[in-house]
Amino acid sequence: MYKLTEIFSNSYVIDLVKYGFRYDKEFRDKFYLEGHMNPAGYILTARIISSYIDWIIRHNMSSFTRVGYINTYLSDSCVAAKEKELAELAEQEAAKAEAEKAAQAEPDHAVASGD
Repeated sequence: MYKLTEIFSNSYVIDLVKYGFRYDKEFRDKFYLEGHMNPAGYILTARIISSYIDWIIRHNMSSFTRVGYINTYLSDSCVAAKEKELAELAEQEAAKAEAEKAAQAEPDHAVASGD
């Protein structure tokens, strides 16, 4: 799992083996039922994961400042696409204005006939 964080930027590992409870016999006796966690076991595990995610966010705030914009037109990818589109439009407008300026500066080559 840790290798994935080397491949993908802004990714984190929730390492329950290192930072979670030991899911040993004592844990299973209290929090398992018929081979699966009971509701209390799932709630405890959810709280551990929630606490871990909270810790990651609080210690990496700059990575999460725009998280509220995910999947909206304000997301970084949408903003970047809009900025690119606006830059292209600005370039087109500048080229058009330059062409019009050049056309106005050219002398009229119409030759008057002497007839």
